[in-house]
Amino acid sequence: MSTESQPTCVTEYLSEDHRRLDAILSEALLLTEQPATVADAARRFGQFRSGLLRHIEIEEQILFPAFEEATGMSGGGPTMVMRMEHKSIRELLDRIDGALARGEGSEASWGIEELVDLMGGHNGKEEHVLYPMSDEIAGDADARAALVARMRRS
Repeated sequence: MSTESQPTCVTEYLSEDHRRLDAILSEALLLTEQPATVADAARRFGQFRSGLLRHIEIEEQILFPAFEEATGMSGGGPTMVMRMEHKSIRELLDRIDGALARGEGSEASWGIEELVDLMGGHNGKEEHVLYPMSDEIAGDADARAALVARMRRS
């Protein structure tokens, strides 16, 4: 995250992290295209994977429970959909990781392209629906900032 101006709402904080992660994934994808750089792709993808798993954990352990408590939507709703998509994302991360471990750049590339497609829709739902709703229900600016501070500390 930027140190110049710290985000003070969920939408800014997590959307900025999406952009950071997207840039890392793009680099990993480019590195899968040449056999000589597959090891570099694996290293860069490992950084992406760690960052994305942390991002998902923040959502599932902090944001979703806060959203569910505030809305009363604990058995369904948008967080249930996001959790199901997170499961698919984790499975795809494992598949790509395995391909890279085997040095199979083209298979990893296909997996990354599939992941980009999946995450495009997923991130769009989060950035345009879930995050703004979370900011709205969190309350005033101090409450939003406190929620972001909890995420930043995790």
